[in-house]
Amino acid sequence: MKPSTFIKYLTIASLSSVVLFFLVDQFIVLRPHISLLWLSLVCFISLAVLIYFLIDRSMRYANGKSVIGLVILNVFIKLIVSFGFMAFYVNHYQPQQKTFIIPFLMTYLVFTIFETWFLHVQARGVK
Repeated sequence: MKPSTFIKYLTIASLSSVVLFFLVDQFIVLRPHISLLWLSLVCFISLAVLIYFLIDRSMRYANGKSVIGLVILNVFIKLIVSFGFMAFYVNHYQPQQKTFIIPFLMTYLVFTIFETWFLHVQARGVK
């Protein structure tokens, strides 16, 4: 996948997360937790860029032989970073409402779908 294609779909995923936040905000009050949305976006965009470059490098230099290992590594890193991120957020901001987790989970879901798609495309070797 070309970097420009990746950036285009990364932008779509990011905007989808923001739009979803404001749509859900019409039914559940989420605005007090908008900072979590922005922090989540930074976190997941960073992880997506990291895995994109690791997969791209694997496809170029290892002929894709380590793609499965990188997919497993991505899941592990995402899990550890997500737990750490939420622990930091709860400890630092001490949210009073239980709905604070919704922006994070929505962003997590959007980026999980996005990463699954682009990892599938990369694994197939489509450029």
